[in-house]
Amino acid sequence: MKNKTKKSLDIDTKEGTLTEGEVETKQAASSIRDIIKALSAAVDNDQITTRQAKDMRMNLGIHNSYFTKKRIPKATRVAKRKAQRAARKKNRG
Repeated sequence: MKNKTKKSLDIDTKEGTLTEGEVETKQAASSIRDIIKALSAAVDNDQITTRQAKDMRMNLGIHNSYFTKKRIPKATRVAKRKAQRAARKKNRG
């Protein structure tokens, strides 16, 4: 999904300078890391406050545990539970 924004002044970009009337296309954020980068850039540019950025992250379900929590696939968890159940059953006799 692309977002087109019109620029009213000469603006320097990585590709060159946009003049009045030209359109710069931006790629939508496709991952959580992209969203966090966009929010931190907005805070750095004084477009939003840190509190607003925190609220946006919370509304999107992005918490600190997302980055620190160990991720185990569901299939692995199910297999581990099944193995634990079989081990308990075997130990009972």
